[in-house]
Amino acid sequence: MKNISVLLVASSLTLLTACGGTQSTTTDEKQTTTNNRGRSNSEISATTNSTTGSRQSARQNEAAAAMASERAAEEQARMQRMYSDLDLDDGQISRFESEWKSAETAWKRSNRQKEMNNYERTELQDRIFRDILDDRQFEKYQKWARENARSGN
Repeated sequence: MKNISVLLVASSLTLLTACGGTQSTTTDEKQTTTNNRGRSNSEISATTNSTTGSRQSARQNEAAAAMASERAAEEQARMQRMYSDLDLDDGQISRFESEWKSAETAWKRSNRQKEMNNYERTELQDRIFRDILDDRQFEKYQKWARENARSGN
């Protein structure tokens, strides 16, 4: 019976000590939370999320830049093929590129958040080429545009 009494007293003391320690910790946490109003947790979370987010954002930016660079290279190759297929001279190429750049910039300015589709691209190029090319070259251009129309844009 003495062993059970000692065990019971020891268990009670352990339980009271454990509860008392938890209570003071809980009280300290409540005071800290009240004083900080959760700032320490949100700052840690924000820092962690910010770091992770910036890494993901950097990877996404790199991938987008690589895709844009690839698209620009494809577009440049396409334009060079068109110039040679249509037998354009340097003056015509220079004039077209200048007018195309300003027309494309104006289009982007008035159509934000949108990518130019194939129809819109062809319409703009038609207007520019109509003034630059002679009748034979323009007919050649129209045939070339139909044969080389890109799908999906």
